[in-house]
Amino acid sequence: KNSVPPPWANMSIPWWRAQTTRYLVRRLHPWFWQRVQQYRREVTPQGHLPPHTISMHVRRSDKVACEDPSSPWCRSTEMNAVSFGSFMRKAEVLRERDPRL
Repeated sequence: KNSVPPPWANMSIPWWRAQTTRYLVRRLHPWFWQRVQQYRREVTPQGHLPPHTISMHVRRSDKVACEDPSSPWCRSTEMNAVSFGSFMRKAEVLRERDPRL
């Protein structure tokens, strides 16, 4: 019998890894979570990214098609994998258009 409740029974391994990591960081190691929050305040003292910052959401793992669809790591094929370098090239194009970035 499956012991995982239906809403979460079909979640991918990367999703479970993220949930476990979050649990460990927030529940078992509050000092670590506090350090992450401290670092966040140091990096973004205004509470947000400064003007002219390029911010990209790089989606990986759970939405990326895999080479081996039978792998437990491959549950979804919503998109093809895009290299991180291609994101950086797009950022450079934006910077060329607006040097303030």
